Amino acid sequence: MSAGDLTAALLTPAEADGWAEPWRRLAERAVEPNVFYGPEVALAAMRHLPGGGRVRILAAWRGRDGERELVGLLPVARGRLRHANPGALRRGPAFFATLSPPLLAPERPDEILAALLRAAGRAGIAAIALPFLPAEGPVADALRRIGGPAGFACETMETHRRARLDPGPDGAAYLRALFKAPARNKHERQRRMLAEIGAVRVEIATGGEDLRRSLDAFLALEAAGWKGKAGTALAAEPGGAAFVRAAAGAPRTAGRCRVLTLKAVDRSVASLLVLVAQSRAYLLKIAYDESVARASPGLLLMLEATRHLLDDPAIDDADSLATARHPLADRIWTGRMAVANVVVATAPGAPSRRFRLAVTVERLREAAVARLKAFRDRRSEARAPAA
Repeated sequence: MSAGDLTAALLTPAEADGWAEPWRRLAERAVEPNVFYGPEVALAAMRHLPGGGRVRILAAWRGRDGERELVGLLPVARGRLRHANPGALRRGPAFFATLSPPLLAPERPDEILAALLRAAGRAGIAAIALPFLPAEGPVADALRRIGGPAGFACETMETHRRARLDPGPDGAAYLRALFKAPARNKHERQRRMLAEIGAVRVEIATGGEDLRRSLDAFLALEAAGWKGKAGTALAAEPGGAAFVRAAAGAPRTAGRCRVLTLKAVDRSVASLLVLVAQSRAYLLKIAYDESVARASPGLLLMLEATRHLLDDPAIDDADSLATARHPLADRIWTGRMAVANVVVATAPGAPSRRFRLAVTVERLREAAVARLKAFRDRRSEARAPAA
């Protein structure tokens, strides 16, 4: 494939919807998976989340006319509220996740990424921010290869490491090696505390009516806790509940969305949303019943989820999507992955003044957000009960 075989353009959501099936095929074979940029999740977000109609999709094709094959795709949006940047910058939208690698076909991904960036430049965009980009993944490698003095300028805003579940032994062996006897005994005591309510079990819903019921139970459980009071629960976010129901309920997501629920008799005491792309799992959200917080139902469910993912032959690894030094994920998953917030220029060569301005504003914005987040984290830690 030569650069001349590639065309790229900026699409509206309606135009991208017409490419849903080729988009789905691209997501299934992309050089680096991103479940949030597949059509089921991305189109649901654009339909239901605030500002979703203003999202645009950078798309690249190989071939001409009726023989075109979709080989690259990246949603981009103007930042809102805390992500606002008055410069000519667009960012890979979050869709409630901390992940932003574009979908690139494995054949010559460097050229595909360059074609997407040039299409953004032709549309008047000077820079694209890719927050939470895996720093050691295939997309980051492609960025480095097309960078350099004569390439596309790329600035790293911030890098941190978050928890990942790497391939390893079966779930039971992994947890035995991770926790010494005193910790395992504590977990058993906590499980017995839950058993005072009734028989403890884990349910895994992957589709149909079971998935719908489990999603509803998750949304109710999260809204009833401190996240609901703080306004950060999915049900409290405008369009949040409709988005997750639409994304999980799409016909092609059977098995790709899983809800793991820890129950005591028929009472849900903890619930976890898991999405799957290719052979990678992503932990989207966890909620728990704060009235039984002494039994650490969130921790117990994470242990069960770890067993489930390690024992599933279709899953190679899992991304926690968590913040750095997360009090729950970091205790259980010993793997780490570096993620970086990067800003990349949309034209090769010396960085333009518009690009430099966008980077400067982004650095100032991130510094202000970091200070605000540290303040909010201190307040949240003070009022949040143990998981």
